[in-house]
Amino acid sequence: MKIKKFLLISVVLLSSCSNKKEPVTATPMPSVPDVKDVIDIVVEEDTYSIWQDPCVKCDWYFCEDLSEVWRKQICVNECEKPNTIVFQGECEQQLECNPTQYLIEKDAPCVNEEGEPGIQDKVCVKGLIQYTECVANCTEEVCDGLDNDCDGEVDEGQLNACGLCGLVPPETCDSIDNDCDGLTDEDLVKACSTACEDDLEYCINGQWLCTAKQPFDEICDGLDNDCDGLIDEGIECFCTEKDLGILAPCAESPLVCGEGYKTCECEDQTCASFKMTDCFASCHWFPDLTPPDAVCDPYLGTIVPEDCNNHDDNCNQLVDEDLFSICYSGPPETLGVGICIPGNFYCKEGIWGSELNSTGVFVPELCMDEVVPMDEDICSGEDTNCDGLIEKELQPTDILLIVDMSGSMLSEINAVFSALSQFAVYYSDSEIIKWGLVLIAVDEYDIYFDKDVEKLIIESNLTDFESFMTSFANVDTTEMSGGDEQSLDAIYLSLQSLVGNGTFDISSATWFDGWSAKNMSVPEKENWNIEWREDTKRVIILFTDEEPQSYLVPKLTQSDVIDSMKSAPEFSFYVFSAGFGNVYWDNIVDSLQKAKKFDLVPIAEQMYGSLLSILDETACGEN
Repeated sequence: MKIKKFLLISVVLLSSCSNKKEPVTATPMPSVPDVKDVIDIVVEEDTYSIWQDPCVKCDWYFCEDLSEVWRKQICVNECEKPNTIVFQGECEQQLECNPTQYLIEKDAPCVNEEGEPGIQDKVCVKGLIQYTECVANCTEEVCDGLDNDCDGEVDEGQLNACGLCGLVPPETCDSIDNDCDGLTDEDLVKACSTACEDDLEYCINGQWLCTAKQPFDEICDGLDNDCDGLIDEGIECFCTEKDLGILAPCAESPLVCGEGYKTCECEDQTCASFKMTDCFASCHWFPDLTPPDAVCDPYLGTIVPEDCNNHDDNCNQLVDEDLFSICYSGPPETLGVGICIPGNFYCKEGIWGSELNSTGVFVPELCMDEVVPMDEDICSGEDTNCDGLIEKELQPTDILLIVDMSGSMLSEINAVFSALSQFAVYYSDSEIIKWGLVLIAVDEYDIYFDKDVEKLIIESNLTDFESFMTSFANVDTTEMSGGDEQSLDAIYLSLQSLVGNGTFDISSATWFDGWSAKNMSVPEKENWNIEWREDTKRVIILFTDEEPQSYLVPKLTQSDVIDSMKSAPEFSFYVFSAGFGNVYWDNIVDSLQKAKKFDLVPIAEQMYGSLLSILDETACGEN
């Protein structure tokens, strides 16, 4: 009972003290040790009388070596001189947080009432932890288990084929579908070597199997069986007296097909010397094994699987038919790494090789369709030098090609197309880069004028590489014309959706109609819209052999176009020029921060190298 009464009185007096001084705003003694320095501590035995005494005053003080949220109660008899501490409580956590510190955590993740991800601040208000309003923070969806774009779906379009974030795991030789494509251990090939040869190793049922020829003990057959560079070493070989009657497999003339045997026999009756017989069918050597009424043809051997030896092993009257072999000429350690894959041989007249492109010329040891390492990674998001690392990763980029289709450009256009075709292996499946095609001076039949007119045309808006190349391939180069290469108009119109009208108002201009209303556009200039994506790099690549021209009235000037290109965000300009107009593009290129001029040549490999350097400068980022 005495304890209960003590607790009740403590609560009452604490409330009284709190009314007198707010715990947060009161000015306490600096710390308990300071109190001890000026008054003596006396703990009364009868605690009930302490709170009954009007001389006793109680208050809360910060605890030594603890934060401001911890305090303890101290009661002092103020009637005694010097003052005496009559009660000292235990340290208690009075507040949730430090009232002198407002911001505890900034931009903490949260979910608002609509279920959208957001951010809020964790703060301290009068010693209590509170949270600010959860503000929706809708961003582009990323693979993190959250609904970043606030569309009610989580990680949509971000998960790989295995339903996980990040890259699809590579296939490994373990009888498991690691890359989740429905196949197990597919396309797993690597180099292997024996003492006899270098060949390839394949994953079969979770086990690596090397197809290279294996060495075995030397036998007397005229071959290097143990692959040590020596033939029939260490044995008394054919033909000696010891070897008489021993049959050795063979598959050569006069045997027509299949596998037969030959043996060592005496050259004469004295058996002073020996010789090898011709290669004959097994029935010649084992006549008792010939079925009754069957005729033994000594030149028809036993049927065996076809081998690349210029011999009809399976007796189907065909030689070396349907014999194919996987091959790889790159460094063995690069096979199966990155983009590096093996190619194919086929057998012709006992020799492995391939035909050279579509010429029909057979080249021994030519490995077709193999992909070997490049000198360094190109900007494709793949490991193109096959070192196990991706040094250059693709960045979202929109690339618009503007091509002058004048009659003088046929060979150069073909070179551009051939160069772009080499990118197919790297960019066909990429959604990161979009490609567009605008054609200048293209003959189009115009219903209004009932004649062909030369027009500026959006052949392909920004799309995937395969669709872009299909549009390029369908361009009819036989109808190319010349003279109306409105390149300035094409550039300015193509940037309208990014920068709008600048120093030149397209809507108030008209097409020049001095030559039978030529130089119109498809679509009409008012509806011209290149669908540039947000938050991407933008690139225009122009191919022309003419000077900068405009066929609008009034004419676009170089300054108009330069100002427009300078206003375009994340923009780069490249021009491939030749002939008469080559020098006229220098002023535009020199006026821009991100611009460069290349020679326009009818050489596909040179164009490929130049285009590759553009991708390195624009779409490529270091990883």
